[in-house]
Amino acid sequence: MFKLFFEKFFIKKPKYHIRDGHRKSFHPNGKIKTSVVIKNGRKEGFYKKWDIDGNLIRKTPFKNNLIQGQALDLYSNGQIFSDRFFKNGKQEGEERRYYENGKLKFSIFFQNGLKEGPLKKFFDNGQLQTSINNSKNLGEGILETFHMNGSLKSSIFLTHGLREGNFQTFYDSGSLRSTNIYQNGVANGPYKFFSENGDLRISGYFKSDQRDGLWNSTDEFDQVTTRYYIDGKLSH
Repeated sequence: MFKLFFEKFFIKKPKYHIRDGHRKSFHPNGKIKTSVVIKNGRKEGFYKKWDIDGNLIRKTPFKNNLIQGQALDLYSNGQIFSDRFFKNGKQEGEERRYYENGKLKFSIFFQNGLKEGPLKKFFDNGQLQTSINNSKNLGEGILETFHMNGSLKSSIFLTHGLREGNFQTFYDSGSLRSTNIYQNGVANGPYKFFSENGDLRISGYFKSDQRDGLWNSTDEFDQVTTRYYIDGKLSH
């Protein structure tokens, strides 16, 4: 016990140092897994990674241990999964991600490492799925999501990344599904849920993200059930 204590607190161990040279690692089947050049203890040139079948799946450029330039992640078939650009280790410009069939899946912009500008997501059929604008890593303005057929699915205004105002959702037919009020990212106010043909099915009130007060629900036979909530808990 004394020996372990002495070695832990009184014997200095040499600091770990990554040896310079071409560093490689391998999969259990013997195929190369990663490759990178170390110079003065820092990554230089391309860091590369392969899957177990030998397909290149990552290619990241380094300069003085910082990512510098175009960084690519790839599917095993060689198709690009993500395409990013870095300057002195910080992401800059547009990042694009793709489906395996080559169609655009995701687009976002960066400035000095922060999300800045439009963000868009797409379905694999090319239809827009999500649209929002970013400012300093936070969503700003109208956040919209869409159904695969192109109709609006939801709409809400964001301020500093928080929901603000009337949040609406829609069926893929275009009819209103629900409506809710947000204040500073928290549900506060009346809530309504409709059937696709426009009949009111649920109505109630949110307070600080919790159900509060009377909530009415109407089934397909027009039978109404009333419940009372206090701070999100059902009151009997």
